[in-house]
Amino acid sequence: MLSGRLEDYADRWPHDRPIEDDRGKWRVAYVKPRNEKALAIDCQQAGVPYYLPLYVKRKRRNDNNKYRKSVMPLFPGYFPFVDTEDGKSKLQQTNRVVHILDINDQEAFVRDLEQIRHAVNSGMAVDAVPYMEEGQKVRVKEGPLQGLCGIVNRVDANHARLVITVDALKMAVEVELESESVEAL
Repeated sequence: MLSGRLEDYADRWPHDRPIEDDRGKWRVAYVKPRNEKALAIDCQQAGVPYYLPLYVKRKRRNDNNKYRKSVMPLFPGYFPFVDTEDGKSKLQQTNRVVHILDINDQEAFVRDLEQIRHAVNSGMAVDAVPYMEEGQKVRVKEGPLQGLCGIVNRVDANHARLVITVDALKMAVEVELESESVEAL
């Protein structure tokens, strides 16, 4: 049974195995929605090593204004695993995997995973934010500007500067929004 406590989940299995020990063997499974933690349990039972970084998401409930905590994957929909001799077929047998992605630059991937693991294990608060680049077209998905579309002008820590243009007037307005309140078009 899955619980809502972070300590009940293993972000890396086997626990004592360094991520760099599996350099050259990493792949990423694109999984069905909300199947990442269940797939981690399946992998442990099948003996397939993986790394699934998790964080605690806190959100206020609308009905009583209390905080609700959920243990969430940092990268929803993606499940990094080590492709052992039959790891790919074991994952596909779970019926949780949509398709498997190859990792071309294993060195960079392992380096990125190590940085993520260091940040998650540091004890500091981590939070998943959408990946945005300057010049990317986005739509505001919540708040008073919901539905507006614009172009990302600048990305800071947790904020994005969104430029809303009026082409006919050759004018623009810049608005600062929280990164999580926009979605890519």
